[in-house]
Amino acid sequence: GVSCAPFCYSLVELLKHKLQIDDALDVFAVHGMGGFLGTILTGVFADKTVNGVQGSAEMFGKQLLACTGCALYSFIVGYALIKVIGYFMEVVPEKTDIFVGLDLSLHGEKAYSGGSVRSGGLKSREVANPHRTPIKDDEPGNPDQLPRPLQISV
Repeated sequence: GVSCAPFCYSLVELLKHKLQIDDALDVFAVHGMGGFLGTILTGVFADKTVNGVQGSAEMFGKQLLACTGCALYSFIVGYALIKVIGYFMEVVPEKTDIFVGLDLSLHGEKAYSGGSVRSGGLKSREVANPHRTPIKDDEPGNPDQLPRPLQISV
């Protein structure tokens, strides 16, 4: 936890604010990379009295190889699935739909009606991107201000 929390937070900052990659709920940065780090560090901190295996350079190498293989497999299968699904339907919504909000543009309803999230008085778009100037619901906006989604092309 001591090493994983700053590592994950740094990745969230890097992906969201520096690279401007849209990672819904910070899933990749927190769960993907946090799990990766935790798994490889198991090879370092394993204790023979707990699980019968002692942490060592060899164990670290095995954990690193297993994690890398799992990440590569997940990427390949995920990429293939997105490509196949893309033949049947759009995978990424239009910029204007994202800007308006997917609840409203795709489902015809507004999440957080009344503009508050947990009585904090924040608009849903303010929560989604606190670094962008808030836009009132009745103001036209610029969809180009959105973080760019991760683009995968063949």
